[in-house]
Amino acid sequence: MPRQALVFTIIFFGILLLSSGVEGAVRCDSVAAVMLQSGEGIPSGKDSTARVPQTLFQQMPVADTVRYLHQWRLNRAAWQYEPVQQDTAFLVSHLFDDRVQFYRPYTHLSLRYAPMQYDEFFARRAADYAVSPSFLGVWEHLEAEHSNYVAQGPYSHFNAAKDFGSGEGELYARWFYTQNLAPGLNFGFNIMHADDLATMVNLKSRYNVGSLFASFVQGRFYASGSVAIRRMEHSLNGGMTSTRWLLDTVVAQGQFPVYHTNNNTQLAQNRFTLETGVNLLQGAYTRTDSTQNIRYVYQHPTLTLLLLQSYRKLARAYVEPTPPAGRSYNIADNYTHDSVASQSYDARLGLAYRHNEHGKYYFPSLRAWLGYTYDSYSQPQPLLYLRGYAQKAESSLYVGANLEYRLPYMRFSANGLLYGVGARAGDAALSASLWLHPFQNLRDLNLALRFSTVRTNPSYFEQHHYSNTQNWELADVLKPTTYLHSEAELHLPWADTRLGIRNRLYRQYTYFNLWCVPAQVSTLNVLAGYLQEDFRWMGVNVTSRLVLQHSSQASALALPLFTAYGSVGYELEAVPEVLWLRIALECTYRSQYYADTYNVPLGIYHRQYTFQLGNYPFMDVVLNVKWKGANLFVMVGHLNEDWFGRNSFSSVGYPERERGFRFGFQWYFYTPQDEEKAF
Repeated sequence: MPRQALVFTIIFFGILLLSSGVEGAVRCDSVAAVMLQSGEGIPSGKDSTARVPQTLFQQMPVADTVRYLHQWRLNRAAWQYEPVQQDTAFLVSHLFDDRVQFYRPYTHLSLRYAPMQYDEFFARRAADYAVSPSFLGVWEHLEAEHSNYVAQGPYSHFNAAKDFGSGEGELYARWFYTQNLAPGLNFGFNIMHADDLATMVNLKSRYNVGSLFASFVQGRFYASGSVAIRRMEHSLNGGMTSTRWLLDTVVAQGQFPVYHTNNNTQLAQNRFTLETGVNLLQGAYTRTDSTQNIRYVYQHPTLTLLLLQSYRKLARAYVEPTPPAGRSYNIADNYTHDSVASQSYDARLGLAYRHNEHGKYYFPSLRAWLGYTYDSYSQPQPLLYLRGYAQKAESSLYVGANLEYRLPYMRFSANGLLYGVGARAGDAALSASLWLHPFQNLRDLNLALRFSTVRTNPSYFEQHHYSNTQNWELADVLKPTTYLHSEAELHLPWADTRLGIRNRLYRQYTYFNLWCVPAQVSTLNVLAGYLQEDFRWMGVNVTSRLVLQHSSQASALALPLFTAYGSVGYELEAVPEVLWLRIALECTYRSQYYADTYNVPLGIYHRQYTFQLGNYPFMDVVLNVKWKGANLFVMVGHLNEDWFGRNSFSSVGYPERERGFRFGFQWYFYTPQDEEKAF
């Protein structure tokens, strides 16, 4: 980690020492002020006041729902924590990976933990500046997030899944744990392992995740840290192994569009995040319990000095001992070991004013900061390959701000970021969101409006690249990319319906062309509309999402005109409050289009115009059994194999796996339940 990290830390903790003399306790006039301790009772006398110890709740924004486990995920662009609802209904838990959104079809290499692209354009996650293009296809799985958790008591669950097979199919296991060791101290970890094998294309993937997180509040001091280590591996070992596809009569043998080679791709990310702060000013609010006997007094931060530091290392290694014949190489024609790597350190010092969310009217919350980034890149270079990798380092300064305003009938949020000095000078982002819910009591109509504009310079790896199979120098060719984004969504909670429209207008949109080289189109517009419905009546439940989208330049960005997800099921409470059963038929569909194809050596999706993907439904039948804190599923995947022909490709050149069985379970060691919380 660069020495700048140490300098920022020393300066910040010096400020903490200077601020330590400020009185940290909030005194309140009461008949009996009580500090609740573990094992102590709550006063039962009339007009008693209980002064509650500070917890992590006071540092986080008010959650929209009350659940036993509260998670707040950090939005780095806005430097803001966003409440995330924890779903324990087990309606779609057979997918397990919470990063893959179940109702959005996606293009993938017949593996669940492999490179992928969402068919729905606005669901694709944008990678940041320091990410090589070779990471874009795995970014949904690889990106580590910093979150805060609050749980009264231990909250833990274990997930596992396996195909009905010996040595084939998928193996998945995940153990998550979090607990408040004290009201202001949370500690937890997440461990995950997954293996997947697609016999049709002899493709293997392996995914390992390990992360630790902790948050601490004491008086005016606040700290939250996380460490995440992620490893992914993909191997493609010679093409088809399924005799059914080798003898296929629709696609001639020897013409099957699969990349025939032996190779191994390894990807890794290590991330360390530390947020520390001191509350320069604190306020208090009161809440009376349901019996009207006790008045609880809670503290909340008003003015806070914050420091956020993050360090990340990304690496990708590609090994191809026996490349296919007939291809030209830049380094050697019998062996390659191409690797790229990047390191990024980000530090920002900010001042935050937070309103009292428990009042009816108040001033908006404000946050402003000054930030510094240091990025270094490594990759092979011409004439330097045998002597190591060329290094490139660059740094930048930026400023950012965030504003949030909550009123009884609306909520407004806006944030901006501007790089003024350094390699990223000129990069800027501005976004604003408005949520309207005019019927405060019924909340039967919510309207969300969002707008954003972004300008980004081409990244280092887009401008410069050298490997055994491809090289380019485009520093003087690629121009900064800008876009304007706008959307509106109408939410009807009483009907569980969402109706929305989105539009994004690009200038100098960057994509990878037929030859796997970055290219730009001067103007591109993407327009999409969607309808999402979740219907339940007398045990019958229907979940669906329909999307229409159009790209003005299909040569640069191809999208299916129509995508759909549907689930029709029936729920039965076999034993009241104990046993629930659900059986459902799920289906995903995309219309036909010239989807991007995957380039194995570069690790990117790029354009092609020879193979159309889509116009084929994928159907699964799932039986879910929920017994108290345990969930079990049994699934028949790709139920409709051979029903609609043999064009069941999940990605160009990669047919979806044959019909198969899968089972798994999820066990909550501490049953989630609604409880009265400190807000």
